[in-house]
Amino acid sequence: MDDKQVERAYPLVNLIVKYLQGDLNENDRSALHTWINAHHSNYSLFEDLTDPDSLIDGLINQQTFSPGDAYLRFCLSLQGTGRNT
Repeated sequence: MDDKQVERAYPLVNLIVKYLQGDLNENDRSALHTWINAHHSNYSLFEDLTDPDSLIDGLINQQTFSPGDAYLRFCLSLQGTGRNT
């Protein structure tokens, strides 16, 4: 994500955090619903970000991340490009 994308995403992230904390006021609720209803992918993303099972799966995947495996994949991806690792 570039800086402009992060800047645009920040208000949405704030709304989702407020939703999870139960702190949405009427304006926030309206803004969140407008975003959710704007595109089916927004709805899917919202569901993923607020579904406890998805969140647990994400945490499990994050905990099983292997830096060594990632580095190996990175090195292999550079093979044939003429770049040294």
